[in-house]
Amino acid sequence: MCGTVPLLFSFKYTQQGAVWVVPAYFYVQVGVDVSLKISAARQLADSNVPLDFNLTVDAEPSLKLGGGASVKGAVSAGIWGKGSIPTLIEFADYHFKLSLKGEFGVEAEFFILKGNMTLLSGEINAIDKYWGTSSVSAYALNRLQSIADGDIDDSDISLDSRDYASDTSEWLGGELDYAAASSDGSYQNVSFSNLQESVYSNSQTQLIQLGDKLMMVYVEDDTSRDTYNRYRLMYSIYESSEWSQPKAVADNSCIDSAPSLATDGTNVYAAWQNISEQITDVS
Repeated sequence: MCGTVPLLFSFKYTQQGAVWVVPAYFYVQVGVDVSLKISAARQLADSNVPLDFNLTVDAEPSLKLGGGASVKGAVSAGIWGKGSIPTLIEFADYHFKLSLKGEFGVEAEFFILKGNMTLLSGEINAIDKYWGTSSVSAYALNRLQSIADGDIDDSDISLDSRDYASDTSEWLGGELDYAAASSDGSYQNVSFSNLQESVYSNSQTQLIQLGDKLMMVYVEDDTSRDTYNRYRLMYSIYESSEWSQPKAVADNSCIDSAPSLATDGTNVYAAWQNISEQITDVS
């Protein structure tokens, strides 16, 4: 669900006079156009999933100056210029954007007929940043934006090392003791054991329970793939005190990431990001 609250303010002051013997006019117009958008949505259609709230502020303060020759209420001809500062703040995405916008044109009036024409216009993107010291996504998006803007030399970016892959063990999903979560969300009487050693450190593991079974998905480094397309989404089922041998959720030889799991009590649903084609051009 979402709602938008528009706010508009405008004030114009006009002065009629004469320059030497020529009747003239001059005006100043200031205003601000603000739109507040409030939204709330669930990432999954499940009442147990909390709502994600977002507030977006879209504002554009402006200043317009104009003037020319005029016979008040009859005939006039003049020029005008307008400057504004479009500003966007997206709180949920830690996003701030500010632009500088300008226009220049001519205007005329002949009794009941009025008209104006824009001769020049332009807009400069002054600031487009993501903030948040504790937000990994904000940092990542801000860094990508900086690279796109040329503020960071992408030559200092390197691929993750695969040195660990030479020591990756076989699957160790033997018998483990599992205890259900207590009412306060903590776990008791659980013994921990490695399921596999020397693996990709950012495995993005997700767990979900369905009845007396558990399902786990995670991202592995598939050593049969090249360095650029190595990440593959895997799943394993915990049943009869044992984690099953992992299998690929879907293998199209392209990068998988950011998995998420949900259940309706009967089925388990998985969602993840997948690049639609292999990375081949890395120049």
